[in-house]
Amino acid sequence: MREDMIDSGCLTAILMRADEAKDLPELANAALSAHRACEESFKTTLTLARAAGLALLKAKAALPHGGWLPWLRDCCPISERTAQLYMRIADGCPAAGPTPTLGVTVVIGGERDAA
Repeated sequence: MREDMIDSGCLTAILMRADEAKDLPELANAALSAHRACEESFKTTLTLARAAGLALLKAKAALPHGGWLPWLRDCCPISERTAQLYMRIADGCPAAGPTPTLGVTVVIGGERDAA
């Protein structure tokens, strides 16, 4: 696992900060902390989904016609739908990786989410 991934202690602290905030500056800080953690988590999630998708695309290309679904079922217990999503993310994600403001629909070929 990467060092910059958010651990459960950090999540607890973020939730407590939001719950215990009493005035507007504290609420702003709590919201900003949660927002930044959300951006990092989103980036990490997309990076990992892209890595899974790249591996799955390579496996699919290496298999004979008709071999993909049996291989997926027998060797890689990821649902077909999830595997397809990961592969779409790998196909649509920029080589440099996702950015915090890149919406999931952009990554899989949809339109950009309104900010």
